Amino acid sequence: MQLYRNIKNRRTELGMTQDELARLVGYSDRTSIAKIESGKVDLQQSKIALFAKALRTTQSELMGWEDEPHLTKEELEEAEIKTIAAHAVGDLSEESIKKIIEYAKFIKAQESKKE
Repeated sequence: MQLYRNIKNRRTELGMTQDELARLVGYSDRTSIAKIESGKVDLQQSKIALFAKALRTTQSELMGWEDEPHLTKEELEEAEIKTIAAHAVGDLSEESIKKIIEYAKFIKAQESKKE
């Protein structure tokens, strides 16, 4: 049961809906995710690996074998932006990185308005 609670907890930590998670792991709708999170469905090892990838964590973490803290969705996005900026441009000051992060957030907000 720990696995199923961990899947739900991690999904909600990331601000992800059951529909989004279903799409990422190859289910047609959220019904399967609801059954999994309630412990009504046993997952094969290959599916646990897909869930771990979709939830940006490890299989061990989902199984409850690790107690390391997770990054929030916003922290993950900022870390990804920093990595992209560093690879694209090279060494940047913290101030420049902050500007890039703010600009990326602005662009993302603009894209959200279009949808």
